[in-house]
Amino acid sequence: MKVKRNKYKLAEGTEHERDYGVIVPFGPLEFDIEEMKDYILSDEGRKVIEREHWVDPNIPYNWAKLPRKCFFDAYYNVKETFYNNVTSLGIDTGVPHMFHGWINIFEKGDRIHWHSHTQTEEKNFYHGVICITDGGGSYTEYRHHETKEELYQIPSQVGYGHFIADMLTEHRSSINESDEPRITIAFDIIPHYDYIGQWDCANAKHFIPFC
Repeated sequence: MKVKRNKYKLAEGTEHERDYGVIVPFGPLEFDIEEMKDYILSDEGRKVIEREHWVDPNIPYNWAKLPRKCFFDAYYNVKETFYNNVTSLGIDTGVPHMFHGWINIFEKGDRIHWHSHTQTEEKNFYHGVICITDGGGSYTEYRHHETKEELYQIPSQVGYGHFIADMLTEHRSSINESDEPRITIAFDIIPHYDYIGQWDCANAKHFIPFC
């Protein structure tokens, strides 16, 4: 799959101007998908993923740290792929980054509605997702956060994923119309300097180094 670009810019007219909503597809990744799916849908996995308070200062939650080799392998794959796409993603390799990963389980009729992960146009913020089960032909949609113009529709493909080179672009999942759960593992990659500014809040306790 080719890198996807559109007509919009971020920080237009400034020294930080760059392309908006750049999508870099990747895969297939090398990890045990069946082992991961079995753990996610087990009682142990669901207890971690579906707890009452998603952000809990006493329960660090990051799929990269879950107790199965498949999660470590997926994390290593993501990190390797990320730094193999320095030019396409506009990565500043002089900036250390932090990583937070979480798991989405969409039962029949479920979806995530339009949202973005930040309100900043700053560089060095990235988001990504990997498909574990496709829920019978689901997809992720992206649109401009101001004009609401739909930019891309990315089909779910098991073992594949994509990065987006900012966290401002809005996105949502399609409705899972199948009888099987649609499972994705998602993540945010943020600059260490931003993490330092919020290190003592509940959400920051979920991040691990990504460099």
